[in-house]
Amino acid sequence: GSFWNLFPLGGFHSDGWEQFTCFGKITDLLHHTFLPVLSYTIGSFATLTVLMKNSLLENLNQDYIRTAYAKGLSEKRVIWVHALKNSLIPIATNSGHLIGIFLAGSYLIEKVFNIDGIGMLSFTSILRSDYPVVMGLLALNTALLLVGNLLSDISYSIIDPRIRFK
Repeated sequence: GSFWNLFPLGGFHSDGWEQFTCFGKITDLLHHTFLPVLSYTIGSFATLTVLMKNSLLENLNQDYIRTAYAKGLSEKRVIWVHALKNSLIPIATNSGHLIGIFLAGSYLIEKVFNIDGIGMLSFTSILRSDYPVVMGLLALNTALLLVGNLLSDISYSIIDPRIRFK
């Protein structure tokens, strides 16, 4: 099947993929991954947008923003330089957890788009009581979540130089 004959609805590559050229393999892979990546992105984008909006509105009501306006700074400069910088901290906090969400939510995406991936492997391993595979995937998910939290902490110090880890 296909979606308006633009994108394939299942699988990760076309039939006869082995005979494609290198460029053909890359374009076929991009063609098959567009809808799953779009599905991941829409869910994450909605969450991050609401979080950013709430954080920015909260920062716009702070005293330092009123002081910047009183100094005569333009609205564009106040928002982009002062308010946005402090509003990015909750986004940095949430971005570390997105890696774990990708692995946890990958089962649904893989089921819908008929892709044999890590989400489907973990689900079938749980159903079959394949404990070594379940424990290995749990260790992988935990390691990726730790790496995500580390990247989140590093991004704190990039966003706000006052934050230092000693």
